[in-house]
Amino acid sequence: MRADRSNASLNSPAPVLLLGCLTSTAWRSFGDLLGWQNRVARQMLTNMQQQQQAKTDALEAWLNQRAVILQNTLEEGVHASKDLYIASGNAQADWLQASERLLTEANRNLLQTIKQLSPCGSLPAAAMQPVCSAMTVGSCAVESMSKATRQVTHFASTNLGNAAVNAVRVAREELAAHQPGARQHH
Repeated sequence: MRADRSNASLNSPAPVLLLGCLTSTAWRSFGDLLGWQNRVARQMLTNMQQQQQAKTDALEAWLNQRAVILQNTLEEGVHASKDLYIASGNAQADWLQASERLLTEANRNLLQTIKQLSPCGSLPAAAMQPVCSAMTVGSCAVESMSKATRQVTHFASTNLGNAAVNAVRVAREELAAHQPGARQHH
């Protein structure tokens, strides 16, 4: 009789239905677990992407800041170089002007000395006239040449200094034109 009971319990649909329900519940739970893991993984990837983007943005901002600082330093150096070049040109012009004054004064003193020697009888005045004329012409030539040299020096120092500043400005504009998203500063 015992054998009949065991066969009867296996043939009944209740254990099969129970097993089907448990299997279905297990599969749903497994699907829910996979869905939950998928959501957690997506959230983690989104967070990692946001962190990486924040780091990239911070690095880009830092690099842009460094570029601006370097650009300002370069421009300040060029402006200082220009000012130094102009100052040395002005000093050279001042030195030329001072030497011109000294030379003019020396020529004037020499002419006065020659004129003072002539009336004393040691040299006839007519004999000294060509020397005096040559010294006067030479003095005028030196004055003219010195003045022209000062003007050329001033013009060259100003234009050369400005050329360096303009070259840096043009280079900065060209660089900014070829870099997408680069911010220009003035």
